[in-house]
Formats: sequence, C-alpha cells, structure tokens
Amino acid sequence: MQLSKYPRVKLIHSPTPLEHLENLTKKLGGPEIYIKRDDCTGLAFGGNKSRKLEFLIGDALDKNADVVITAGAVQSNHCRQTAAAATKFGLECIIVARPSWSKDYNGNIFLDELLGAELVLIDEDGEALDKGGKLSMDDTIDNIMQDLKDKGKNPYFIPVGGSNQIGSLGYISMTMEMISQANDMGIEIGSMVAASGSGGTQTGMILGADVEKSGIDAVGMGISSDASVVIPKLKDLCNETSKYYDLGLSYEDDDIIFNDNYIGEGYGIPSEEMIEAVKLLARTEGIILDPVYSGKAFAGMIDLVKKGHFDESKALVFIHTGGTPALFVYSNSFREYL
Repeated sequence: MQLSKYPRVKLIHSPTPLEHLENLTKKLGGPEIYIKRDDCTGLAFGGNKSRKLEFLIGDALDKNADVVITAGAVQSNHCRQTAAAATKFGLECIIVARPSWSKDYNGNIFLDELLGAELVLIDEDGEALDKGGKLSMDDTIDNIMQDLKDKGKNPYFIPVGGSNQIGSLGYISMTMEMISQANDMGIEIGSMVAASGSGGTQTGMILGADVEKSGIDAVGMGISSDASVVIPKLKDLCNETSKYYDLGLSYEDDDIIFNDNYIGEGYGIPSEEMIEAVKLLARTEGIILDPVYSGKAFAGMIDLVKKGHFDESKALVFIHTGGTPALFVYSNSFREYL
C-alpha cells in the first residue's frame, strides 16, 4: 500500500521504538513480550492519535480548511493531540467535550486550553445548552459548523478519536512500520494488543496486518462499550476503509478480535486490575501507562497471558497508545495500592 499518495503532514517522531519487555516476560512467563512505544510519538506528550492526525490534518489542509472541530471526553487524548496539531499548522481548533469520571481541571483539559483550543462543554447527558433548550453533541457540532460557514470560515470536522477511513491510515502505517522493525530484529509476531475505543486504531491494525499478509492477530481490548456494540462497528469501518482505498479486503463479525472483559464499571472509571497493571509495568520496566486506555488494555493482556491465551512460540506486542497526562488526574485512586 503506497501511503505516500495520500495528503499527509509530519507530526510524529517515527519509527517509534519496539522494545523487548525482558523483565516482564520473565515475571509472567508465556510468550516474549514487546511494546510498541506510540506514547513516544512526540506531539504534546505523544500518543496514537498523532498518527491519525498526520493524515487528517493533511486532508484538512488539502481542502483549504482554516478551523478544525472535534469532540470527546474532557480527558480525551485525541482532543489534546488535535489541538496541538491544529496549532502547529496554523488552524483554529474547537473541541466539544463531555464530562467523564474525573471532572478535575487538570490533565488533558488543561492542556487543550494551554494549546489554544476553544472548549465547548456539554452536560452529563451529552447535551449542550442553547437558547432554544438542550442540544445533542451532534447538533452542537452541526450548529458550530454552520455558524463558522456563515462567518466565511472553512471548517473541517474530525470525528471522535479520529476514527474514519482517513484516520485509519495512521495505524495501517504503524502496523507496516512495526512489521518492518520486527523483521529487522528477527522477531515473528503472533499477536498485537491495543486499547480499542472509537475503532480507528484497531481498524488500522487489522488492515495493516492483512495488507502485509503478516498473519498477525490484531486484538482490541475494550475500554467503554460491549463487544455486541463494538464488533459490528469495527467490521463496518474495516470494510468501508478497504473499499475507500480499494484494498480488496472484506470482513465479517467473526474476523474481529475484540475483548470486553476488562472494562470494569465503565469508561474512565478506575479498576483495581488497571491500577495493578499500571504499577506492574512501572515497577518492572519503568514505563508509564494511562488509566483510561492502555492501563485497562494492559491489564487484560496480562490476564490472558496468565491463562495461556497467546501462542508462546511467537512474540506478543502491546501497542502503547499514550495518554500519560490523564494519569495525574487519577492519582488519588492509586494511593492505597502504592
């Protein structure tokens, strides 16, 4: 797949490291465990969304946009990286943000404003107040888009998580990059595991693995919604993206590997397993995970390793999707476990 023919800007430090977690592997047994350090992409504390934004901002500039609009929870890593990417390329940024478990003015929401984004906060029900009453998130975004157009602006909408056909190119690119690194290191990868929320990251991983004919399983660990909701959406996004780029790949529900057993009480709500997983990686390898995405995904992966789920003859790679700023918002939840 020739990624160079699609509009793209330079946002990340790449390739990001593919590191052997030697201490953790010895502690857990099972397959040799590696980590793909997409927390080191570099843009405003890094993270996976920066890869997607290389193509999304590239497309926005190609369409002569002057404002980008996106949405997410108040501690959204995607919103923080979108604000940074927009600033870097001289675009205004508007973020429609809904509450999450933590409401502290800290972490990503603080960074959004530091980076110059305009915040539009909506209430607990995902609605914003307007002169005519309450508006849904979608209606709020539509109104903002129309108001900008009325003012002569050319707005560009980036969906939650940057998860569409264009954003998915970022993780097709990551998967191709990782496979190249593994080949250089003489590593055969059996499975790669990542947090899966809005779907763009796992879609790119699935398509990237199949475009490369690698045979690698792309495992998504749920952090918000049940498999019955997520799998059909992932299947559709995989098929839409394949068709959009004429990849000749097609998918059914059974082709999607998604695990919803480690969500806990819900999105952004700390679990004891997540806290123990974050502590374990910090104290074996000196690597910091986040509490909302990578922490829960890593907890799930550890449990599956202990249960003998993965092929021990092949390497297992955890995709670190970043999110470190949110960890500081959750510090009180960790105290009794440290």
